[in-house]
Amino acid sequence: MKERKTMTWNYYTPEFECDKYNRDMLKYSPWSGHRLFGYDLIANLKPNVVVELGSFYGCSMFAFAQAVKDLKLDTVLYGVDLWETFDKFTEQDYKEDIYGAFLRVKETCFSQQHVKMMKMTFDQAAEYFEEGSIDILHIDGSHFYEDVKHDFEIWSPKLKKNSIVLFHDIGDEIINGGIMGSHTYWNELKEQYPWNMQFDFSCGLGVLFMSEEIYRTVTETVKKDYYQKQTNSFDVQMKDDLRKLSFKLKDAEFYISDLKHQLEIKDSHLEKYKADRKKLQDDYEATIRGKDEYISELEGRLKEIR
Repeated sequence: MKERKTMTWNYYTPEFECDKYNRDMLKYSPWSGHRLFGYDLIANLKPNVVVELGSFYGCSMFAFAQAVKDLKLDTVLYGVDLWETFDKFTEQDYKEDIYGAFLRVKETCFSQQHVKMMKMTFDQAAEYFEEGSIDILHIDGSHFYEDVKHDFEIWSPKLKKNSIVLFHDIGDEIINGGIMGSHTYWNELKEQYPWNMQFDFSCGLGVLFMSEEIYRTVTETVKKDYYQKQTNSFDVQMKDDLRKLSFKLKDAEFYISDLKHQLEIKDSHLEKYKADRKKLQDDYEATIRGKDEYISELEGRLKEIR
């Protein structure tokens, strides 16, 4: 990562190509509120090595990759994940082929960028990185206190002097019946590392600076409220989208209800038709029987005459 004492923080308005291929799980991901900051972080600091612990569908990874692609950087991005579930919190998600979805977006949008998928545990992946080799580390795996603490302690020796560590889900929202352990651990880290900042929206994103130099480089130039405002605008847009979808849903529900009513009318007419048909059939058969009986009677009389 380039070391700068002074810099101008550029704010970009990227188009996230990945949304074309997995809109629901990327554009509307809990991490999506931080995509602009993640993009700008890569675009402005131009890191050499970025490691992400917990890539899931790729919302954050593809935001980083979009910056690498747009600015034609040589940054190498490592996404570490088993893409499997071992707890009830994610078991519903993994009924889908998340690994396949991630791979498709990577190959479709970022085949020319250095996006490396490491399908293994975080501890296994740590063995592939030398000490002092990582510019930006993003920790977003298990959010249990012990796991987040373990991940940071295992990976912190791999960080460069002027590196940055991102922690997602540091907010105090009640999720799955309680506050995330990542929230508790982040508050402890802030006591140990005074060079930090955080975003409280989108489940919270903690930004830990491993040196005062990189801390001042970023915080003296970036406007935190810019990203809050952008997220607020996005929230308004999402609410408007939901409102429009709600109207479409109501229209669809009315259409379905009308179809059901039409089916009921059709079934009613069909039952009446069946009843009328049966009556006609019965009347026809009765007429035939009467005719046959009359013919039989006439034949009997004819024999008597002869």
